[in-house]
Amino acid sequence: MHTHADAEVTLQDFENGLTAALREVFATMMNEQVRIISATSVTDQIRLSSIVGFGGLVSGFIGLHLSYETACWIASALLGINISEDDETVRDAVGELGNMVAGRLKKFVSRTEEMFGVSIPSVIEGTAYSAHAPAGARQLLFGVMAGGHRFKVQLVLEAA
Repeated sequence: MHTHADAEVTLQDFENGLTAALREVFATMMNEQVRIISATSVTDQIRLSSIVGFGGLVSGFIGLHLSYETACWIASALLGINISEDDETVRDAVGELGNMVAGRLKKFVSRTEEMFGVSIPSVIEGTAYSAHAPAGARQLLFGVMAGGHRFKVQLVLEAA
């Protein structure tokens, strides 16, 4: 039997879990160290976003927001080949990065299997979009630096 207490994970728990997830994924998959920076220090134009929703006792989404240059670097690092132009491979790699981070977040934060399940990633591309949290939702937004590249990470949790 599961109680509502199973879902009482704080925003700080999610922030710690998300930071650990990013560090683990980048270290394991790309042999890169991650440094958390302010979101305002990420000045590159955001062109691609990987959005992974989750739902269960806790609902929300994770967004990774990247420039094309950073997305190409991530795809190159994940696949071990040089990719310098945006293409379907880059979008797939960005989606997979979001999927890996969400999966690791679940590992670090979930106390029960029912706490939340992770959706498949959606990759959004363009220049005239933004990912907004619903009114009253709890939200984190911070920057990440890895391999000399910067991108933004957004975590939104449904208001309890």
